[in-house]
Amino acid sequence: MKKKLKFSKKDQEIFFRSLGFLLKSSITLMESLDILYSQESDLRRKNLIKNIKENVVLGYSLSESCELFPKIFDSVTLAQIKSGEVSGHLSSILVDLSNNMRLARQSKEKIVGILIYPSIIILVGVILVSCLIVFVFPRMISVFQSSSAPLPLFTKIVLNISNFLGNFGLWIFLLILSIAMLARQLVKKKTRARLFSEALVVNIPIIGNIVCGLSVISFLKTIAMLMQSGFTLSEALEISEKNHRLMIGRNMARHALRLVSNGLSFSESLDHSPYAPVLIPNSILQMIKIGEKSSYLAETIQNTIDYYNIDLEEKINRATQFIEPVVMIFIGVIVAVIALSIITPMYSLTQHVYH
Repeated sequence: MKKKLKFSKKDQEIFFRSLGFLLKSSITLMESLDILYSQESDLRRKNLIKNIKENVVLGYSLSESCELFPKIFDSVTLAQIKSGEVSGHLSSILVDLSNNMRLARQSKEKIVGILIYPSIIILVGVILVSCLIVFVFPRMISVFQSSSAPLPLFTKIVLNISNFLGNFGLWIFLLILSIAMLARQLVKKKTRARLFSEALVVNIPIIGNIVCGLSVISFLKTIAMLMQSGFTLSEALEISEKNHRLMIGRNMARHALRLVSNGLSFSESLDHSPYAPVLIPNSILQMIKIGEKSSYLAETIQNTIDYYNIDLEEKINRATQFIEPVVMIFIGVIVAVIALSIITPMYSLTQHVYH
């Protein structure tokens, strides 16, 4: 039954917002789930709501019912639902949870949208160049090879590359694909391999900054949301540590939790963390210190995230504006090399016929 269950982040956003509004209208949890179940048209989503509803009938709370599906609902979502149940403000918490999911989704969509155009240019460029080298170039050169005129060295080099790719290109692609799939499985199963791969990624120019920026936003947004829902800093760090996608981020949260438990403040724990300098900019660290002094830490973190999110989007925009012409120039150079390798033997053939 569970194999048929499907509930994406966008589905969760709609579900929690609808459930929150129904509860605010003084409709009971059971009646609200009945309404959402009857309105749902997708069979897999309908099955999940049915499972939650059946567990509520058996006496489980909403958080306990959702907790039975750990692959769908993450620990942050479960913690917020539980805090709403304990505080008696479940409807408001569900609406806030839905809004946070919406903001996270919109931010992700913006970043993906920014990266789509250069990705398409790169893909089209690779396909174009591959077709020229593997299919067009050999046919053009065969015309010159049929004559007795010798091919220039430059053309011979490009021809050898073309023949090599034509003979072994598919095998090379399959080999690279196999290595990538093997590396992915290794990264999933081995902690050291995952840390090594993350270290490589965060040190890649431009891409590393984007990955670190997204990680910081995710980490601090989780802390802010949980603290605003009534959790202590220690509890928020513990939940965040379980929910963070990057191993570096998990280690940072774990290290910060240990130091906070020993009496240090949040900013001090990050100051002493060997992982924080890789992920968290000094400007954000200073804002956290200000938040601690003003006793509005969660609000300060949330405002800092909003600013940093806009700043990250601008950085990605600038990066793509830089990458696009570089990619175009690179593709242009390759096409020019292929064109020269065809034009040069044409000139040699003309000279040969003339003499």
